[in-house]
Amino acid sequence: MEGNVKVHVESRTRLPDMEDVLHFRGSGTLERTPSGWQLRYQARSDEDGSLMTSELWLEDCGCVTLRSGNSYRMRLDPAAPTALHLPTEEGVLALDVAAHELLWELEQEEQGHITLDYSLHMGQTPVSALTVRLELYQE
Repeated sequence: MEGNVKVHVESRTRLPDMEDVLHFRGSGTLERTPSGWQLRYQARSDEDGSLMTSELWLEDCGCVTLRSGNSYRMRLDPAAPTALHLPTEEGVLALDVAAHELLWELEQEEQGHITLDYSLHMGQTPVSALTVRLELYQE
């Protein structure tokens, strides 16, 4: 599966006292690269209409790099935690990222899927657990 794709995203955030699920729909481009796959897409929230621009690099080694607009870049590595520096209104928030499950199936012609399951920690304290599922459909 390569070329123009329709993208459906479900983002589930679990905090100690709540769970939030957001849905996005949009379109993008999926390309095979020498080291894996690259997906660039824009999607609009079903809940509030906000627009999200993202890029994913899915590497054959099992690592994933995610960029959300110009705000942050996050690397998911199943072998070891990574650092995330998240810009906020009050400065930069330093978090550790632990990847639990990084799966993708993009070899079929008509559709593919990506699942990213990871958690954010501040030192030893868990902050949130996230699961992002993307369904891709050939346009």
